[in-house]
Amino acid sequence: MRRALRDLAETIIPAVLFYLLLMLATQNYRVEGDSMDPTLIDGQRVLVNKFVFAHSGNNGFLFHGPERGDIVVFDPPVDSPEDFIKRIIAIPGDEIDIHDGGVFVNEVRVDDDHGHTKSGAKSYPLTVPEGEYFVLGDNRGRSNDSRAWGFVKADNIVGRAWITYWPFSALRIWG
Repeated sequence: MRRALRDLAETIIPAVLFYLLLMLATQNYRVEGDSMDPTLIDGQRVLVNKFVFAHSGNNGFLFHGPERGDIVVFDPPVDSPEDFIKRIIAIPGDEIDIHDGGVFVNEVRVDDDHGHTKSGAKSYPLTVPEGEYFVLGDNRGRSNDSRAWGFVKADNIVGRAWITYWPFSALRIWG
């Protein structure tokens, strides 16, 4: 009986610790709407890596901050009960410009095949402030993003898209 309890504890304790670590480091996210189409589709499930952008005590990142091209989940700067998912286009210090249907970062056109991009309500060019990011949806014609409400604060970023796991046919691991 004692051996059976020990064997059970040796199995359950690591499993519980692994589960708790996984819950602290990740978050499930359901894509709502078509703003990230065709990269992510409405209803698709994404596992978000919260650990990769962990904050250090000095208001910086423990490892590194979001980079251009990262797909991130964040608490939006507009009144919404749901988190948003978008692509980082420009990082702190970058100059962002939108004209002639294209997106330009530091005067270089972003080559991304996401279609014609309208400038929205902002006046360009803009410089991304320290601690903030400029994000766009991949479906530029149908995305509520930085063009409408401005920059995303680093503290509002939940994490980076890591694995799309549902529907299973769309299984993908992101870098």
